[in-house]
Amino acid sequence: MIVDFSDLSSARVYQWMTQSVIPRPIAWVLSVNAKDAQDPFNLAPFSYFTAVSSAPPTVIFSAGRKSEEAFKDSYVNVSERRSCVINIASVAQMAAVTETSRTLPYGESELGRAGLELTDFDGFHLPRVKGSPIAFACEYLQTIEVGTSPQMLVLCEVKRMFVDDAVMTEDAKGRPLIDALKADPLCRLGGGQYASLAEVFTLPRPE
Repeated sequence: MIVDFSDLSSARVYQWMTQSVIPRPIAWVLSVNAKDAQDPFNLAPFSYFTAVSSAPPTVIFSAGRKSEEAFKDSYVNVSERRSCVINIASVAQMAAVTETSRTLPYGESELGRAGLELTDFDGFHLPRVKGSPIAFACEYLQTIEVGTSPQMLVLCEVKRMFVDDAVMTEDAKGRPLIDALKADPLCRLGGGQYASLAEVFTLPRPE
């Protein structure tokens, strides 16, 4: 089967892309609303997300439009207030992640609806989501516009990282190692599907 994207709407292309680029990590982005907003924080998941650089440590997430008239709240907040916390949700938080994808009026909190709590992120001015095994304290770097919609590719530099001690172990050389199965990150598939890590394989790279 060959799928010719030139014949398809952007919605159909999205369906094919999200069903084939699998599994995808999820950036659970906590950002700061404007001062006059009803609630101080916004929380939303983005599965077009990955790490792109180690020097400086940089991650990227892609945010589309909330409507024809407005960009996603997360993009507006991060680009205007220049910081965010990207949480890596566990499988146990799947229902909450899904709830925070709901489209709400600007400034209305997803956190209360999802029954989530925030906790201090030591050394950073924004909190993180309590219960997420990993979180990145980020400063905004730049935005790259892609397409005519457009999609906003948001690059953020990671300044600090939180890792729950409960998911830490060591490798054969005694170096700190995150146990992926203990972290149990929520993975995104297509449609309404998610996945967990069933098994981890180790295969050394050639010298």
